[in-house]
Amino acid sequence: MRYSCFVATKDLTGLESGALAGELRLLVGRLARGLRRHDDGVLTPGQRSALASVDRIGPLRLGDLAAIEAVSPPTLTRIVQRLEDKGLVARRADLHDARAVQLEVTPAGQRMLTEMRAERSRALAVAIEGLDERDRAALAGALPALHRVVDALFAGEDTA
Repeated sequence: MRYSCFVATKDLTGLESGALAGELRLLVGRLARGLRRHDDGVLTPGQRSALASVDRIGPLRLGDLAAIEAVSPPTLTRIVQRLEDKGLVARRADLHDARAVQLEVTPAGQRMLTEMRAERSRALAVAIEGLDERDRAALAGALPALHRVVDALFAGEDTA
């Protein structure tokens, strides 16, 4: 089934914040689902997210990663165990607390992330290439505002 966006035929200028937020939320969700279709299926969304968080932030304690991922410690333990079983993360001693361990991404995890990101970027580039010049310019023009929206959503959090 082909996704057809009714928004493309509507003039959205002047929408109040709540309506604009609703349209953006739906569109971002569809975009994320569309990009996930290009994944190889090796990792679940939770595993991909945890792996990407450890890569982006650096070595993390399990409790810190659970908080970042907004999952319970038992759920995170299962996610991490599967990532370890695949050789994508490894535990190492915490240099500041001998009782604790930190997770780090392995070279195999780095390669997998690089490949996943490249495939998603390729898929998105193909879709963008199908846009006319006016739509590409509008998309580029919206990026700074989208960055500010993301910044506002994460205000006060240490996202590294």
